[in-house]
Amino acid sequence: MVASMPSRLARRMKGMARVDVFDIPLELPTFDVRMLWHPRTMGSPAHEWLRALIVECARQV
Repeated sequence: MVASMPSRLARRMKGMARVDVFDIPLELPTFDVRMLWHPRTMGSPAHEWLRALIVECARQV
């Protein structure tokens, strides 16, 4: 199996499973990761908690 992923994530995966990490032999463009949600959920405490949790998890990767 082959997967392409950010290097920080690949290094974490290497510590969790038996995988080898290699550099991709070509230059790839950068990209932004964003969250979008419906305006009616803007003030929902549960939705705010979930968004904060997703941001916290993403920062750790």
